[in-house]
Amino acid sequence: MDKPWRGVVTVDGWKYVCFEGVPWLMFNLNEDPYEQVNLAHNSLYKKERKK
Repeated sequence: MDKPWRGVVTVDGWKYVCFEGVPWLMFNLNEDPYEQVNLAHNSLYKKERKK
């Protein structure tokens, strides 16, 4: 990828990624290891997003 980005993987299996000019990405790697479903804007995961 040729855009600047930052990412964090937590010990409990969450992955947070941001790219310049692109909305946030958030994945539960325990349930979605291939990162198919972006949960960053799903209201069910609001608590996890705040954490």
